[in-house]
Amino acid sequence: APMDLVFDFAGVLFHWQPQALLDRLLPGRDVTAADFFQGYDGDWADFDRGFVDPEPLSMRIAMRADVTPDEAQRVIAAVPEELTPDAEMVALIEELHARGAPLYYISNMPMPYADLLEARWGFLARFRHGLISGRIGM
Repeated sequence: APMDLVFDFAGVLFHWQPQALLDRLLPGRDVTAADFFQGYDGDWADFDRGFVDPEPLSMRIAMRADVTPDEAQRVIAAVPEELTPDAEMVALIEELHARGAPLYYISNMPMPYADLLEARWGFLARFRHGLISGRIGM
């Protein structure tokens, strides 16, 4: 039987350069990706789990990082547009799918982002199932 293959979203199937995004949207502000997005704990992780909505999230980010709530909101809104498919990975997915490989994806991502990406990018239909942190609450 073919081996199950699991792919991550950000940085694997989709380009993701958080520092470049911040530098573009908040020029000269010197906000680091580590400060804004944190790691797997804190405000952004709560967003990824589906525990906080964008507006309260922007307030929480503004209280701990050197940004205004409006600036935080702008970054939050821009993230899905920033996640563009990696063409080589899309070609690989199409090839593996054609060979009958069982494909799955996994991502730390809030539901609204995942919904948008799944609706927008047809290659994601090649996957049998996807595990999204915002849908499972962890």
